[in-house]
Amino acid sequence: MKKYFYFMTSAQTWLDMAINLYDENIAEPVFWLGDDCHREKAKKHFRDCYVSVMNDIVHYPWRLENNQYNSEFSDFFLSENYIRCKDACIKMMDRLDHIGMFNRLDREMYLKIISHWALKKVSELKPDALIVAEAPHSHAQYLIYEIFLYLDIPVVQFLSWSIQPVVMLQQVKENKLIPVEKTFSISEWKEINIKIENYIKKVSNSDNYQNFIPTSIGTQRRNSSSKLKRLSRFFSRRKLRELAAEEYRNRKFKWKKEFLPVNPQFIGVLISEWIRKDKGKNVLKAFHKNIDTCDLSQDYVYVGLHYEPERSTNPDGGPFHDQILAIVKLRKILPPNVEIYVKEHPSQFYIHKGPRGRSPLFYDAIRRIKGVRLIDITIENLSLIRNAKIVCTITGTIGLEAAALGKKTLHFGNSWYQGMPNTIRWYDGITYEEIMNLPNASPDDVSRHLIEYKATYGVPCFRNESGVGYVSAHNKSPEFAAAEVKGTAHLAKQFFKKI
Repeated sequence: MKKYFYFMTSAQTWLDMAINLYDENIAEPVFWLGDDCHREKAKKHFRDCYVSVMNDIVHYPWRLENNQYNSEFSDFFLSENYIRCKDACIKMMDRLDHIGMFNRLDREMYLKIISHWALKKVSELKPDALIVAEAPHSHAQYLIYEIFLYLDIPVVQFLSWSIQPVVMLQQVKENKLIPVEKTFSISEWKEINIKIENYIKKVSNSDNYQNFIPTSIGTQRRNSSSKLKRLSRFFSRRKLRELAAEEYRNRKFKWKKEFLPVNPQFIGVLISEWIRKDKGKNVLKAFHKNIDTCDLSQDYVYVGLHYEPERSTNPDGGPFHDQILAIVKLRKILPPNVEIYVKEHPSQFYIHKGPRGRSPLFYDAIRRIKGVRLIDITIENLSLIRNAKIVCTITGTIGLEAAALGKKTLHFGNSWYQGMPNTIRWYDGITYEEIMNLPNASPDDVSRHLIEYKATYGVPCFRNESGVGYVSAHNKSPEFAAAEVKGTAHLAKQFFKKI
């Protein structure tokens, strides 16, 4: 039986998949890192598996047991993997930095402690593979992921679609998808084909971007539209619970005289909240200060920024988790007369974690690149897409929308729709002419590709418990839930056959 490290989310499917592989004597997890809601069940079912505590590894690594690291695989620290990993992980820790006091020295120590502990674990447990239910976007998971890539141990990750409950299994190092070689007879699986066609038609025939804008953004905008709504959110039950938990943690650490890197001075929750709000105001003020005018009749390339911090850029963007680097690379291949219009993601101002992902200096840095204009978020997306020479994204759904509208689309990261008509992925040596000479594909071509893509590589599955796009996971049938387990387990078995 094969041995593997396993990262999983809160969805029941991922626990059931592991049980299926184990019960059929295919593979057993020897290291488990995932949502704590499944921790006790995993410990009970996989008695020889090291079931870790997510909270300790991610938030409090100094609480990990001292496993006496003896320099196992120490060349990792001199490798390209570690340099890449360090850059990505330091940035991922922005998710933890709720006040802005988590400094680089402490972040590096998080990385060192977890590295020594994880390298020792890999040395002891001798896994054959790493399976991840989604791209690892906590620093602890991503660090272990890079260790596996460095040691040339096979890594696979499930890629989820952003428009329907479909996942695919990708061999990371080879950048190849594993063919499913299986059909699903459930009615929902067939209905997804119709929903894909309807989605592409809705986008391609629309005369208003509001017709297919994600509902989450509309909700965020409404909640941020007035002081009264913002005030009501502050006094909501959820917000008060968050503040109470934060205050309890601060008091607990202070009473125990335990160092808390994200709040070393034990600042109270009210001052912490003021600091967060103030940073958000500074980011918004800097954005408005740097807005440029734009002319949609001119030759331009449209870049839609991603909300950060988020998995879609880090780690899915690879080196282009630095979105300014993507703009710099783009500028290098464009003719001098073609400008770059950059539009901020509106969620950056609507979501309370948004200020963690932007420095107020970010927008000034963008405008210092020749021929780049930062444009207002109120400018309608559909017009920007239709009048652009090329639409650019890291991995965003805007790439799919642009392709459906017949526009040339360049994506910089590991997007689930790579290979789709009208799209191309960035590579060193790509040219402006190559992008512009992409064959013109119709909306029907895009629909057919997605349906064939789904049949070749996809299985029915919600990546997490909430849902995807407009589709809620809470309404799935028992037949769909059973197909999720069978499908994901089948892909994993296909993978284990290969190794």
